[in-house]
Amino acid sequence: MFVFNFDASRALTTIFKVRINGQVSPDGLTVKGTTELVIMDPTGKVLNTVPGGTYTGVRLSPEIPADFYDFQKVQ
Repeated sequence: MFVFNFDASRALTTIFKVRINGQVSPDGLTVKGTTELVIMDPTGKVLNTVPGGTYTGVRLSPEIPADFYDFQKVQ
């Protein structure tokens, strides 16, 4: 993903390139990955690379629990 940054006079100042890597588990229920940010000047010269964090995710079931509607009535 690219993010283009402009100053008040609408001149391009920097470009952020966000790298996102993810690996889905064989069963398709979880994902793990990393992110990284590359900061470039308007000519494309790399100014800085910022290592990002890691992330994990779990695929939730699309099914509605049996007590879902009763739970919504409780106030």
